[in-house]
Amino acid sequence: MKSIILTFFALTLSAISIEAHDFTTTDDNGTLYFKITNVPGKTVQVTYPGSITDTIESPYGGRIEIPDKVQHEGTVYTVTAIGNKAFANATELTSIVIPYTVTRIGDFAFEGCTNLKSIVFPGIQPGMGNGTFFRCTAIETVTIGSDWRSINLSMFRWSDSLKHIYFPAKISKIQNFKKLKGLQTVSVDPNNNYFKSINGALYSYDGKTLYNVPRAATGTLIIAEGTTSISQGALIDCTAITRIIFPASIETLSFRETSRMINLAEVAFKGSTPPLTATYQGSEKFLLMTAGQNVVITIAKDNKTAFADAIATQAGDYYEIGSSNVPYVVVQSQIPSTSSLNLIKNIQDYE
Repeated sequence: MKSIILTFFALTLSAISIEAHDFTTTDDNGTLYFKITNVPGKTVQVTYPGSITDTIESPYGGRIEIPDKVQHEGTVYTVTAIGNKAFANATELTSIVIPYTVTRIGDFAFEGCTNLKSIVFPGIQPGMGNGTFFRCTAIETVTIGSDWRSINLSMFRWSDSLKHIYFPAKISKIQNFKKLKGLQTVSVDPNNNYFKSINGALYSYDGKTLYNVPRAATGTLIIAEGTTSISQGALIDCTAITRIIFPASIETLSFRETSRMINLAEVAFKGSTPPLTATYQGSEKFLLMTAGQNVVITIAKDNKTAFADAIATQAGDYYEIGSSNVPYVVVQSQIPSTSSLNLIKNIQDYE
């Protein structure tokens, strides 16, 4: 009986023409393919040509600006979606502009668009399917809509060419910042009430918390004066940073922030006392885990005693300040010693 049912199902599929598109339009964008999604509502989605079983080469290429409305047989339809796999493997597609009417971008809509460099999203955030930009390795510029409230940056994680992102005024939630390995700088609309950017890094609006430094930031990182805390994970994967200068205002910092910064050679503290970063055997200590190399700690001469008294010197189990749940084993090679202190006369002007 099972065999009969399966055979009937297969014959039924073969008898049905499962067409991806209902009609096409041709203009300055070339030929676009559309599927009618709601006849009474007069809506369509952009799709691929032919049937779902076809393996033809994608016809899409160059710069495409999707229209908000299209006409077919005397009826005007609104373009409300980009269908599943609509532009999949369009290796000649370089730029896409999505209209304000699009409210949904389907699963793997741009999968394998290996030359897609520029994306302009609509003002209002559309729903996103799975793997929307899967294997899109060349994305360089992304224009986020002015009314977006949140963004998950993991959708662009396949492209190391995305060096900069601008966050508009209404963005209040940014997810998976560290997924972008090639990101060097960010900027934020000055009217944003949640974030601000300083020297290409992402801070809280009031500037007191450093949320994230782009993974591909290089050279010297000068943390802004007035910063009191650094979010856990804000620095840890920034492997091309060689120096960090902490302001006198810094109070809260995880001792693990520098543990994977393999090129870090120096940290400087402008404060008169070190931030206490870890707990060891019930005592709060100043510790910065390093990636195994000697890291110089630059401080003012007058602050030597305060730093020398607080600095961690012993290997063992360390806890984050305020937490007694998970210890981290720190070995001796990861602990800068008092001999690592570099004493200078005027720390305030040090850069």
